Amino acid sequence: MPIEIRATTLEDAGTISALNADVQQIHADAYPWRFKQPGPRTFTVSDAKDLLNSPGYFSFLAFGDGAPIGYILAEIVRRPETARQFEHQMIYIHEISVRPSARRKGVGRSLLDAAKAHGQSLGIPMVAVDTWLFNEDALLFFKKNGLVPCNVRLWNKGE
Repeated sequence: MPIEIRATTLEDAGTISALNADVQQIHADAYPWRFKQPGPRTFTVSDAKDLLNSPGYFSFLAFGDGAPIGYILAEIVRRPETARQFEHQMIYIHEISVRPSARRKGVGRSLLDAAKAHGQSLGIPMVAVDTWLFNEDALLFFKKNGLVPCNVRLWNKGE
C-alpha cells in the first residue's frame, strides 16, 4: 500500500477527530478509570480545530488508497535560557494514531519522519514524546525509530 503524507489544514479537523478514536480506545481499554471510551465528546472537531489553530502546532495526515489512515500532531517548543537550563528547542509529539488495519505497514514511521523533517527544516533536530508504559507497541515503535527514554514519571494512581 503506497502511503501519502500531507500537512493538515483546519478543514481536516473532522478527520483528525475521527482518527483519534483509535488511540483513545487503547487508553480507555488500559485505564478505564482514567480515560473515557471514545465518543462524540471525547475529541470533537472543535477540539481538533483548536489544536490545529494553536501557535506552534502542526500536523500531518497519512493516506492509504485515498483514505485517511493516521495522523500526527506536534508542537514546536522553544525554551529560553534560564539560570538552570540552556536555551533549547524540540518538536514535541502530542498525538500519533494509526488505524488498526494500517499498523505495522510504515504509516507511523512515515508520520514520525514527516514531523522530524519539519523540525529539521526549522533547525530543530530534537524530537520528544510521552507514552504510557502499558502501551508496549508504542514504546517499541518509538525506540525502533530512534527515540530513547530520557526521564521517568512515577505515580501512586491516586491511592
